[in-house]
Amino acid sequence: MVCRTAPTLSRPTGLALLTGLAAVAVGTLFASPALAQGGRESGGFDATLPSIATGAEIRSQADLWVMQVDFKPMRLAALPVTDPETGETARELVWYLVWRATNRPLQSPEKNTARTPQNQLDPPPAEPPFVPEFVLIGEDGSARQYRDVILPGVLPIIEQRELRGAFADVELNTTVSAAGDLPEGVAADAPPGEGAIYGVATWTGVDPATDRFTVLLNGFSNGYRIQTGPDGKPVTERRTGVLKFWRPGDEIDEVETEFRLGVDPRGDEPASAGVPHWEYLPDEVRDGDAEGDLQDAAGEGVRAEAVGGFGEN
Repeated sequence: MVCRTAPTLSRPTGLALLTGLAAVAVGTLFASPALAQGGRESGGFDATLPSIATGAEIRSQADLWVMQVDFKPMRLAALPVTDPETGETARELVWYLVWRATNRPLQSPEKNTARTPQNQLDPPPAEPPFVPEFVLIGEDGSARQYRDVILPGVLPIIEQRELRGAFADVELNTTVSAAGDLPEGVAADAPPGEGAIYGVATWTGVDPATDRFTVLLNGFSNGYRIQTGPDGKPVTERRTGVLKFWRPGDEIDEVETEFRLGVDPRGDEPASAGVPHWEYLPDEVRDGDAEGDLQDAAGEGVRAEAVGGFGEN
């Protein structure tokens, strides 16, 4: 499969919050291009899940890699979706998240390291695969779990809205077309976008009553650890990106400008829980098959306070 990359861009001049979003109500395809793009220099990729790990993680897993993932605000729009079984096309409300992944050298509060095996005499038998996946977990409404769906027919429409100016030649991947060999490493001081893979995760049928939800990013790191489960048996936990969102609106008039990155300030979770971060999660939670509260199943998180969850890494 071919992973499409992007041109080199100039480094953003500062941190930008999630502003300048376009309002798209149900039945409206897109708002004005100027608002849809977001930050001019960053292209709207103003939030970051950084390439970061603790020294203990790096020491325990010599081949550890963690990608930097930049993403635009969560969007929703009424898009033409084709049923693969009937071939019929109908307009559906699609939730989507445009992302950009870069294979950066790991940052550690204890030391810096290259992503090469420490034992040069025994190289890995093959390059590790890059297989991205997104799972959206609703925390209210029907509290359903949704895997991203593959909608190649809507990619040109989303590209026209989201990728303008310096990004006009970039083509978005689905999570299937993005899969392949792990991308080549990119220097930590390289401009944003150099050597990056661009893609979009799309969801349909999301309960309109969902006001609080979590998006899990699988496949952007090979980190794992073995823990002892409640029954005494070993449990494999894998490094997973965690993004939390909330919106103050209702299901009657869904508008994308109501999406907020972080946790609902009216709830009990601290604001720090809403910063994009990494957690070690059991496979059944990552796959969206587990019942119960996500936080109860989550392992010790690797928070992204080093960059505050926004802007440059």
